[in-house]
Amino acid sequence: MKKNLRNYGFLLLLFTALVSVCYAQDTPDYTAQIEKINDLLIKAEMDQDIVFTEKYYADDIIILPNMGAMIKGKEAAIEAEKEGRQREILNHLGDPDGWRSKG
Repeated sequence: MKKNLRNYGFLLLLFTALVSVCYAQDTPDYTAQIEKINDLLIKAEMDQDIVFTEKYYADDIIILPNMGAMIKGKEAAIEAEKEGRQREILNHLGDPDGWRSKG
């Protein structure tokens, strides 16, 4: 009886090891591809290329900006990005609140 249990245990261990080895060989390594896409997105963000980054937005994207309202949806995210870029330009021009004197 103990010999049979030992044999079954060995077979189970051998089967588990073989499955693990086979699975590890069949699984592709996506690390390099993910790093490449990440580098492209970082470059696009630094170049302020909205057209490139919006391709990677999901239709139901949700953005939670610091101290701001939740942004839901791809179109709203694109508009918020454009609005943010204009606000940065106004801040750079010396109008931090986005107000322009009309007088």
